[in-house]
Amino acid sequence: MPGLHPQGSARPAQQPCPRCGRPGYLRQSTGWCGTCSRPRQAKDPPRVCDDCGQLRPHAGHGLCSACWQRRPERPFVAGENLIARLTAPPPWLGELIGHLAAGHSPARACVLISQLGRLLGDEHLNHPQALLERARLPGRSMGPLARGLEIFFVERGLALATDHAERLAAGRRRRRIDAVPAPLRPAAEAFNTFLLRSRERARRAGTLPRADITLDIKLSTLRDLAQHVSAGGKQDWALVDVHDIETFLAAQPKNRPRGCRSPGSSSASPKPTR
Repeated sequence: MPGLHPQGSARPAQQPCPRCGRPGYLRQSTGWCGTCSRPRQAKDPPRVCDDCGQLRPHAGHGLCSACWQRRPERPFVAGENLIARLTAPPPWLGELIGHLAAGHSPARACVLISQLGRLLGDEHLNHPQALLERARLPGRSMGPLARGLEIFFVERGLALATDHAERLAAGRRRRRIDAVPAPLRPAAEAFNTFLLRSRERARRAGTLPRADITLDIKLSTLRDLAQHVSAGGKQDWALVDVHDIETFLAAQPKNRPRGCRSPGSSSASPKPTR
Protein backbone atom coordinates (compact mmCIF):
# COMPACT_ATOMS: atom_id res chain seq x y z
CA MET A 1 0.00 0.00 0.00
CA PRO A 2 1.18 3.54 -0.59
CA GLY A 3 2.76 5.18 2.41
CA LEU A 4 4.10 1.91 3.87
CA HIS A 5 7.69 0.68 4.16
CA PRO A 6 8.59 -2.63 2.48
CA GLN A 7 8.35 -4.22 5.92
CA GLY A 8 4.73 -3.04 6.12
CA SER A 9 5.15 -0.35 8.78
CA ALA A 10 3.80 3.13 8.18
CA ARG A 11 6.33 5.55 6.66
CA PRO A 12 6.99 8.57 8.89
CA ALA A 13 5.92 11.97 7.60
CA GLN A 14 8.43 14.41 6.21
CA GLN A 15 9.78 16.96 8.65
CA PRO A 16 11.87 20.11 8.19
CA CYS A 17 15.56 19.30 8.31
CA PRO A 18 17.34 21.12 11.17
CA ARG A 19 20.33 21.74 8.90
CA CYS A 20 18.91 22.88 5.53
CA GLY A 21 15.32 23.63 6.54
CA ARG A 22 13.81 21.66 3.66
CA PRO A 23 11.19 18.93 4.28
CA GLY A 24 12.54 15.40 4.23
CA TYR A 25 12.77 12.08 6.04
CA LEU A 26 15.11 12.57 8.96
CA ARG A 27 17.75 9.94 9.62
CA GLN A 28 17.96 8.54 13.14
CA SER A 29 21.76 8.51 13.08
CA THR A 30 22.21 12.20 12.28
CA GLY A 31 18.82 13.81 12.80
CA TRP A 32 19.13 15.39 9.29
CA CYS A 33 17.53 14.63 5.95
CA GLY A 34 19.12 12.20 3.53
CA THR A 35 20.89 14.86 1.49
CA CYS A 36 22.50 16.45 4.54
CA SER A 37 23.36 13.04 6.04
CA ARG A 38 25.48 11.93 3.08
CA PRO A 39 29.22 12.35 3.68
CA ARG A 40 30.88 15.17 1.76
CA GLN A 41 34.07 14.70 -0.18
CA ALA A 42 36.81 16.50 1.67
CA LYS A 43 38.63 19.21 -0.25
CA ASP A 44 42.37 19.15 -0.56
CA PRO A 45 44.05 21.61 1.80
CA PRO A 46 45.71 24.70 0.25
CA ARG A 47 49.29 24.26 -0.85
CA VAL A 48 52.06 26.59 -1.90
CA CYS A 49 51.98 27.19 -5.66
CA ASP A 50 55.21 26.29 -7.45
CA ASP A 51 54.88 29.31 -9.72
CA CYS A 52 53.61 32.28 -7.67
CA GLY A 53 54.52 30.94 -4.22
CA GLN A 54 51.09 31.78 -2.78
CA LEU A 55 49.21 29.48 -0.40
CA ARG A 56 46.18 28.64 -2.50
CA PRO A 57 43.98 25.66 -3.41
CA HIS A 58 45.82 23.27 -5.66
CA ALA A 59 44.60 22.97 -9.27
CA GLY A 60 47.12 20.66 -10.89
CA HIS A 61 50.81 20.10 -11.59
CA GLY A 62 51.72 21.88 -8.36
CA LEU A 63 50.05 25.11 -9.47
CA CYS A 64 47.13 27.15 -8.20
CA SER A 65 44.15 27.78 -10.43
CA ALA A 66 45.32 31.19 -11.63
CA CYS A 67 48.80 29.96 -12.59
CA TRP A 68 47.39 26.80 -14.15
CA GLN A 69 45.04 28.86 -16.33
CA ARG A 70 47.98 30.99 -17.56
CA ARG A 71 50.25 28.14 -18.61
CA PRO A 72 51.15 28.81 -22.28
CA GLU A 73 51.46 25.12 -23.15
CA ARG A 74 47.88 24.30 -22.18
CA PRO A 75 46.40 24.97 -25.68
CA PHE A 76 49.04 22.77 -27.31
CA VAL A 77 48.36 19.94 -24.85
CA ALA A 78 44.65 20.26 -25.57
CA GLY A 79 45.42 20.27 -29.29
CA GLU A 80 47.52 17.11 -29.03
CA ASN A 81 44.71 15.39 -27.13
CA LEU A 82 42.24 16.47 -29.81
CA ILE A 83 44.42 15.16 -32.63
CA ALA A 84 44.82 11.85 -30.79
CA ARG A 85 41.02 11.51 -30.38
CA LEU A 86 40.18 12.13 -34.03
CA THR A 87 40.22 9.20 -36.44
CA ALA A 88 41.40 11.30 -39.40
CA PRO A 89 42.54 14.73 -38.20
CA PRO A 90 42.77 17.39 -40.94
CA PRO A 91 46.31 18.24 -42.07
CA TRP A 92 45.88 21.90 -41.10
CA LEU A 93 44.69 21.19 -37.55
CA GLY A 94 48.09 21.53 -35.85
CA GLU A 95 48.75 24.89 -37.48
CA LEU A 96 45.23 26.06 -36.59
CA ILE A 97 45.81 25.22 -32.93
CA GLY A 98 48.96 27.35 -32.97
CA HIS A 99 46.97 30.17 -34.58
CA LEU A 100 44.31 30.04 -31.85
CA ALA A 101 46.95 29.86 -29.12
CA ALA A 102 48.73 32.93 -30.51
CA GLY A 103 45.57 35.04 -30.69
CA HIS A 104 43.99 34.26 -27.32
CA SER A 105 44.90 33.64 -23.71
CA PRO A 106 45.69 30.01 -22.81
CA ALA A 107 42.37 29.54 -21.01
CA ARG A 108 40.38 31.09 -23.87
CA ALA A 109 42.28 29.12 -26.48
CA CYS A 110 41.49 25.88 -24.63
CA VAL A 111 37.79 26.74 -24.70
CA LEU A 112 37.96 27.39 -28.46
CA ILE A 113 39.84 24.14 -29.05
CA SER A 114 37.15 22.27 -27.12
CA GLN A 115 34.47 23.86 -29.30
CA LEU A 116 36.50 23.01 -32.39
CA GLY A 117 36.75 19.41 -31.23
CA ARG A 118 32.97 19.12 -30.97
CA LEU A 119 32.61 20.39 -34.54
CA LEU A 120 35.29 18.06 -35.89
CA GLY A 121 33.80 15.09 -34.07
CA ASP A 122 30.24 15.36 -35.38
CA GLU A 123 28.81 13.66 -38.45
CA HIS A 124 29.20 16.65 -40.80
CA LEU A 125 31.97 17.30 -43.29
CA ASN A 126 35.17 18.88 -41.99
CA HIS A 127 35.91 20.88 -45.13
CA PRO A 128 37.21 24.34 -44.11
CA GLN A 129 34.29 26.21 -45.71
CA ALA A 130 31.67 23.92 -44.16
CA LEU A 131 33.43 24.04 -40.79
CA LEU A 132 33.51 27.84 -40.90
CA GLU A 133 29.79 28.05 -41.63
CA ARG A 134 28.94 25.66 -38.77
CA ALA A 135 31.12 27.60 -36.33
CA ARG A 136 29.23 30.86 -36.92
CA LEU A 137 26.93 31.90 -34.10
CA PRO A 138 23.51 33.41 -34.82
CA GLY A 139 23.14 37.09 -34.11
CA ARG A 140 25.27 40.16 -34.64
CA SER A 141 28.52 38.45 -33.54
CA MET A 142 29.79 35.38 -35.34
CA GLY A 143 31.78 34.30 -32.27
CA PRO A 144 35.53 34.14 -31.53
CA LEU A 145 35.95 30.65 -32.96
CA ALA A 146 34.37 31.58 -36.30
CA ARG A 147 36.47 34.77 -36.47
CA GLY A 148 39.66 32.80 -35.81
CA LEU A 149 38.72 30.16 -38.40
CA GLU A 150 37.88 32.82 -41.00
CA ILE A 151 41.22 34.60 -40.59
CA PHE A 152 43.14 31.31 -40.67
CA PHE A 153 41.36 29.77 -43.66
CA VAL A 154 41.17 32.94 -45.77
CA GLU A 155 44.88 33.78 -45.30
CA ARG A 156 45.81 30.29 -46.49
CA GLY A 157 43.30 30.13 -49.34
CA LEU A 158 41.36 27.26 -47.78
CA ALA A 159 37.97 29.02 -47.62
CA LEU A 160 36.20 32.17 -48.75
CA ALA A 161 35.41 35.00 -46.39
CA THR A 162 31.92 35.05 -44.94
CA ASP A 163 29.37 37.79 -45.59
CA HIS A 164 29.20 38.65 -41.88
CA ALA A 165 30.48 42.21 -42.31
CA GLU A 166 27.97 42.86 -45.11
CA ARG A 167 25.11 41.51 -43.02
CA LEU A 168 26.09 43.69 -40.06
CA ALA A 169 26.28 46.76 -42.34
CA ALA A 170 22.87 45.95 -43.83
CA GLY A 171 21.42 45.63 -40.32
CA ARG A 172 22.86 49.01 -39.31
CA ARG A 173 21.35 50.67 -42.39
CA ARG A 174 18.02 48.97 -41.71
CA ARG A 175 17.90 50.26 -38.13
CA ARG A 176 18.62 53.80 -39.24
CA ILE A 177 15.90 53.73 -41.88
CA ASP A 178 13.38 52.24 -39.44
CA ALA A 179 14.08 55.13 -37.06
CA VAL A 180 12.87 57.62 -39.67
CA PRO A 181 9.22 58.69 -39.08
CA ALA A 182 6.83 56.68 -41.25
CA PRO A 183 5.67 59.53 -43.53
CA LEU A 184 9.29 60.40 -44.38
CA ARG A 185 10.57 56.82 -44.59
CA PRO A 186 9.96 56.09 -48.32
CA ALA A 187 12.39 58.83 -49.30
CA ALA A 188 14.94 57.39 -46.86
CA GLU A 189 14.49 53.98 -48.49
CA ALA A 190 15.06 55.52 -51.91
CA PHE A 191 18.15 57.36 -50.68
CA ASN A 192 19.60 54.13 -49.29
CA THR A 193 18.99 52.39 -52.64
CA PHE A 194 20.71 55.28 -54.42
CA LEU A 195 23.76 55.00 -52.15
CA LEU A 196 24.06 51.24 -52.71
CA ARG A 197 23.70 51.54 -56.49
CA SER A 198 26.25 54.34 -56.60
CA ARG A 199 28.72 52.21 -54.68
CA GLU A 200 28.14 49.28 -57.02
CA ARG A 201 28.74 51.50 -60.08
CA ALA A 202 31.97 52.75 -58.51
CA ARG A 203 33.13 49.17 -57.98
CA ARG A 204 32.41 48.23 -61.58
CA ALA A 205 34.14 51.37 -62.84
CA GLY A 206 37.22 50.69 -60.74
CA THR A 207 36.93 53.94 -58.77
CA LEU A 208 36.94 54.31 -55.00
CA PRO A 209 33.53 53.17 -53.65
CA ARG A 210 32.02 54.54 -50.47
CA ALA A 211 32.77 52.51 -47.35
CA ASP A 212 30.08 51.18 -45.05
CA ILE A 213 30.94 53.78 -42.41
CA THR A 214 30.30 56.55 -44.95
CA LEU A 215 26.87 55.16 -45.76
CA ASP A 216 26.12 54.84 -42.04
CA ILE A 217 27.01 58.50 -41.47
CA LYS A 218 24.83 59.70 -44.35
CA LEU A 219 21.83 57.66 -43.21
CA SER A 220 22.35 58.77 -39.60
CA THR A 221 22.28 62.41 -40.70
CA LEU A 222 19.14 61.80 -42.74
CA ARG A 223 17.49 60.05 -39.79
CA ASP A 224 18.29 62.93 -37.43
CA LEU A 225 17.02 65.49 -39.95
CA ALA A 226 13.80 63.53 -40.48
CA GLN A 227 13.17 63.33 -36.75
CA HIS A 228 13.87 67.06 -36.43
CA VAL A 229 11.41 68.16 -39.14
CA SER A 230 8.82 65.64 -37.95
CA ALA A 231 8.98 67.09 -34.45
CA GLY A 232 8.32 70.49 -36.02
CA GLY A 233 5.05 69.22 -37.51
CA LYS A 234 6.19 68.58 -41.10
CA GLN A 235 5.40 65.14 -42.49
CA ASP A 236 6.49 65.71 -46.10
CA TRP A 237 9.95 66.36 -47.46
CA ALA A 238 8.46 68.88 -49.91
CA LEU A 239 7.65 71.15 -46.97
CA VAL A 240 11.24 71.25 -45.67
CA ASP A 241 12.89 74.63 -46.28
CA VAL A 242 16.11 76.43 -45.49
CA HIS A 243 14.92 77.43 -42.03
CA ASP A 244 14.40 73.76 -41.05
CA ILE A 245 17.94 72.85 -42.13
CA GLU A 246 19.45 75.85 -40.37
CA THR A 247 17.67 75.05 -37.10
CA PHE A 248 18.75 71.42 -37.45
CA LEU A 249 22.40 72.40 -37.95
CA ALA A 250 22.17 74.80 -35.03
CA ALA A 251 20.90 71.98 -32.82
CA GLN A 252 23.45 69.45 -34.18
CA PRO A 253 26.47 71.38 -35.50
CA LYS A 254 28.50 68.20 -35.95
CA ASN A 255 26.35 67.34 -38.97
CA ARG A 256 27.51 70.44 -40.89
CA PRO A 257 30.79 68.87 -42.17
CA ARG A 258 28.88 65.78 -43.33
CA GLY A 259 27.36 67.52 -46.29
CA CYS A 260 24.08 68.63 -44.67
CA ARG A 261 24.17 72.23 -45.96
CA SER A 262 21.33 74.53 -46.66
CA PRO A 263 20.48 75.18 -50.32
CA GLY A 264 22.46 78.05 -51.68
CA SER A 265 25.52 77.44 -49.51
CA SER A 266 28.65 76.68 -51.48
CA SER A 267 30.44 73.40 -50.78
CA ALA A 268 33.74 74.65 -52.12
CA SER A 269 35.69 77.76 -51.32
CA PRO A 270 36.11 80.30 -54.16
CA LYS A 271 39.25 79.96 -56.18
CA PRO A 272 41.68 82.83 -55.86
CA THR A 273 41.97 85.05 -58.91
CA ARG A 274 45.28 85.62 -60.49
